[in-house]
Amino acid sequence: MSDLLKKIESKKRCERYSAKKLPSFPKCKHKTNSTFKCLTLKTQDVARFHQNFYKLNNKVSQDNFILKHCRLSKCHRKRLKDQSRGPKNLSAEYYVTIKNPHKQVRVCKSAFIKILQVGKDRVTGILQRSYKDGGSVAKENRGGNHKKDRYAQRQRSVMTFIESIEAAEPHYCRAKS
Repeated sequence: MSDLLKKIESKKRCERYSAKKLPSFPKCKHKTNSTFKCLTLKTQDVARFHQNFYKLNNKVSQDNFILKHCRLSKCHRKRLKDQSRGPKNLSAEYYVTIKNPHKQVRVCKSAFIKILQVGKDRVTGILQRSYKDGGSVAKENRGGNHKKDRYAQRQRSVMTFIESIEAAEPHYCRAKS
């Protein structure tokens, strides 16, 4: 029974990180002489990039794919339009790999998100976590026992107290009756 449950759970996990629909072609309004080359992408390049992303069927691999196609840098100008948020300290560039000629083309964030069909918060979170960890690859942080370390000292003290108590001889021993 447990093998069947494991198969069902792994199938659900694969479905969770699979493509829900075909990629949509980015509809950006960038000019041809802009730094973003969204208009130079072909439908075939968009479909191939989308397919390569969804070949990876777990979250960590997909997060590393996103990191591989983004470049992070510190902001040179920290403008504050309103004082409600802190200064922007991270700048990201997004790239899509095309086949012929094999190179990476810089695209805007909205085009990158539309091609991969992921949320903007997922991409932003991946980049912020990577930057905070010093540019490391994505790792799994979900699940696990978070309270284990919190109560480890208390558990050790209870165990030492129990071991310090001398055991009494049992009263129901057969040899004495």
